[in-house]
Amino acid sequence: MTQDALDNRWITCRNAAGEEIPGHSVAVVTGVEFRDGTAVLVLAQHSSSLLQGLVVTGYGPIADGEYGVCTFDPLVVVACDANDGPAALGQFWGPKSDQWTLAKNYAGFYVLGEIEPGLAYCRRFEGALLGKADSAVDAGQQGIISLQSGETLGAESDTADDIDTVHLRLGNAAANAWVYLLPVNGRFEVINTEC
Repeated sequence: MTQDALDNRWITCRNAAGEEIPGHSVAVVTGVEFRDGTAVLVLAQHSSSLLQGLVVTGYGPIADGEYGVCTFDPLVVVACDANDGPAALGQFWGPKSDQWTLAKNYAGFYVLGEIEPGLAYCRRFEGALLGKADSAVDAGQQGIISLQSGETLGAESDTADDIDTVHLRLGNAAANAWVYLLPVNGRFEVINTEC
């Protein structure tokens, strides 16, 4: 896979993580420095639940203290944690603290397809989702939400994609209740439930 495959806009970066950054990694920008009069992004490993300042690195590894490239572009080739199974169309994957790969059921990226095990085409995602609770979930607990979609409002149907660690903070959700989800602190949270 070449870094030109998606025609991304590459930005020079420097690895300040204290370890090698593997190719196609998710990293966080920790600052900007200047090299020969040009701004360079300083990168480290993602270690919080926030989605701000995330970049995806190019196809080659970046040794500690060395320079490479990264992108803020919305369509990227990114490494996915192979321990979470294959990345499939319609799934949501996102950064997890203290790892370079995306993790399944985390917020941040929508999978368009797997290229090979551990590597997928993804689109950044920060919007709301529509779903239904698989079973009753009490406030303060986590539950499984089946994502719903359709071309006609009010006629949505089950997509067969589930997010299985959704947190409910503001109230209870009855079994089969409609819910809206948003990424909050790197995971999905119910922000509104059907009354």
